[in-house]
Amino acid sequence: MSTKKIKFFKFIIDRLFKSKSSFNLSSMVLKISIFSITLAIAILIPVMSIMNGFEFEFKNRILNLVPHSTIIFDQPTQEWESKIDEIEKLPYVYRAEPLIKSNAFINLNQSLHPILLRGVDFKNHQDYLAKYLLNKEKINIYDNEIILSSKMLNDFQLKIGDTVSIFNTNKNYNKNNFLTNIDIQPFVIINTYNTGTEIDNYLSFINFPVAMDINNQTDIQEIHVQYHDIFSSRYYAAQLLNKIDNIKKISDWSHQFGNLYHTIQLSSDIVLLIVGSIVIISIFNLFVSMIMLVKNKTQQIAIMKTIGLNNKSLIMIFILQALKITILSMFIGTFVGIILAYLIPEIFNVAQSILNIDLLSTEIYPINYLPSQISYSDIIIINFITLFLAMISTIIPAIRASRINPTISLSDI
Repeated sequence: MSTKKIKFFKFIIDRLFKSKSSFNLSSMVLKISIFSITLAIAILIPVMSIMNGFEFEFKNRILNLVPHSTIIFDQPTQEWESKIDEIEKLPYVYRAEPLIKSNAFINLNQSLHPILLRGVDFKNHQDYLAKYLLNKEKINIYDNEIILSSKMLNDFQLKIGDTVSIFNTNKNYNKNNFLTNIDIQPFVIINTYNTGTEIDNYLSFINFPVAMDINNQTDIQEIHVQYHDIFSSRYYAAQLLNKIDNIKKISDWSHQFGNLYHTIQLSSDIVLLIVGSIVIISIFNLFVSMIMLVKNKTQQIAIMKTIGLNNKSLIMIFILQALKITILSMFIGTFVGIILAYLIPEIFNVAQSILNIDLLSTEIYPINYLPSQISYSDIIIINFITLFLAMISTIIPAIRASRINPTISLSDI
């Protein structure tokens, strides 16, 4: 496009789209459409970042500490180590470990609080827990030592180094399933962890041999398996069922957390639908403003066509103006949206501190903080769709303007 033609188009755009009067309805609607497109994008980006953040935290925090599949053998076996070696040789398996857990109570100020004791082989399986520990140098755990969550320490007013009494009832039932005795065992808190999820309410870690002794076990019947691809767990579980002998039952994480994951997905879809409708409304405002402009500027368009402006150039002028409005709105909206997406976790924390309440309690929500995971591919898609809809909405007003008959439009002058 030549420089003369660019200057000509600029002159026409100034004549058509810039009003000299202090108030012009079409001009006002045009400004509203710019503001609404900017606002829609500025809202949509942080909202999508929050939804992406929830999904990211669900995958990397909640599912990182729970089994992706739980294998239950038809009977307890002493050959569990060979079973684990066999499972870990499979290419899609990340790790496998024996499951030793027991329901217990922690005695605090003459009151009992339920917890879940989980035995962990820290020599072989410390990497997935290490990133959640307060003291990352103190990873190994020995006899009569326990790791509690930071939330438990705050709720129970404890600190590292305190000794707590654990009441265990797992191995003290008679043949009629009646409780005959309660074991009380002291444990020293040697570290604390924080995942920011509902797991912090109940899960504690002890040494694997101690857990076996508490449960009066020498054999293992359950094995936890984690995969490289979490969302293919159901398929991999079916593969394990065919390849590993003596499996009685195998379940995957979806049995416990499937509803939570689908809730996150459904919430994300609903929020995107609501916020996406704002983009559509803003594009409709642009369409209306262009229609009003054509109606208000009919005589000016007719005069320009009379002096030689062809239909193709007229359509191009409308498209260029819509492009200018949309790109300006996209740039401002994207900039503001990214800033908000980065700052919204801190804004949320400040709001919680000022109000002095937990807006996201793990007793109700899966995590107790507001995550934000910016996806630049999502931002590109948002802007592309906005630009595409803006161009589509401009075609009808542009064609309508090109069909103006100068003879009829100027007959009343």
